Amino acid sequence: MASFVFVLFFYFIGIMTLSVTLFMYFRLAFAVIRHKEVPRWIYKLGQALQGRMPIKYDNVTDLKALAEASFAIITLILINLVLGYFFYQRSGNLDFAIFKFLKLQVFIVLIHRIVMFIVKLIYLKLSSNKNIHLYSPVNAILGGLFITSFVIMLCLGLSGYPEKPVNIQISNVNVTIGSTQASELLANGFSFEGNTDSEITNSRNDHFFYGERVQLIRNGKSYGYVYLTPKWNDTDKLKDCVITYYRISGDNSQLSDVKINNIDISKLNLSDFKSRDLKNIYSLDPLNSEEIRLEDDYTLVMQTNEYSLWKRYRIEAKFYADGKLDNYSVGAQYEIWE
Repeated sequence: MASFVFVLFFYFIGIMTLSVTLFMYFRLAFAVIRHKEVPRWIYKLGQALQGRMPIKYDNVTDLKALAEASFAIITLILINLVLGYFFYQRSGNLDFAIFKFLKLQVFIVLIHRIVMFIVKLIYLKLSSNKNIHLYSPVNAILGGLFITSFVIMLCLGLSGYPEKPVNIQISNVNVTIGSTQASELLANGFSFEGNTDSEITNSRNDHFFYGERVQLIRNGKSYGYVYLTPKWNDTDKLKDCVITYYRISGDNSQLSDVKINNIDISKLNLSDFKSRDLKNIYSLDPLNSEEIRLEDDYTLVMQTNEYSLWKRYRIEAKFYADGKLDNYSVGAQYEIWE
């Protein structure tokens, strides 16, 4: 829970720095329209945000300052749109495009700022107009954009980017691991064997298994077992708990009724896992994934950063030494449940 709060704090800082930056821009626009000066703290911030070579900025508020700030923001937005479109065209995945240009944001903003500054210096040198300024309000706004982009990079480094949850189909009933509640399975004719109480308790003593393990039954037939987990509290009513883990053994007679991401897992064999990428086997296209290949044990991990803010998903297939299937399992990891 501590890491969850820590990461949220960084996201809060990112929102605050962006809000302050936008406030400075609109305060500049308001001052120009009213023919007034921006607050002195904006001047001071613009003077304080310096690189290795100190520069004396001009504490001036005029229409040219607003035009320069507006031009910088508009060109930055256009650059991001062009890069986002480029990444989308290459991958065909909107989430990938967003993740990619957010991850590169600090470099985009830094290069953009350097180019803007160089162009301004060249203009100062070549122009005969002496009424040209290096505006401290503009420097404050551009500095705010850079700090915001840096915080975004830190946030993504700490939390990663949310992956699409894994769906499994059990006898044509869709179950989203980490999201589907027990009540949805109960409404579709399933029952849970192994817990006679109406409440489930999460002991918070494991990094993979949360809550309580119960067998999944429908029409007297076993469909493997699940872990039921209270969504927020340590204890909750069974019907309100979330399915955070599912497992079915290879000798279960209902295996053919179970699919992972609409893939009939009963038709897969050991040679498929030895010769193919795991994400291709399950027809998944994760943004950030890792394959763990041990002897007769194949695990696909999606969202490999800390799972403090976004859930991590694991799909595992285990086989015996003779090549026969031991079991399939799908689980979600989330710090809130630990």
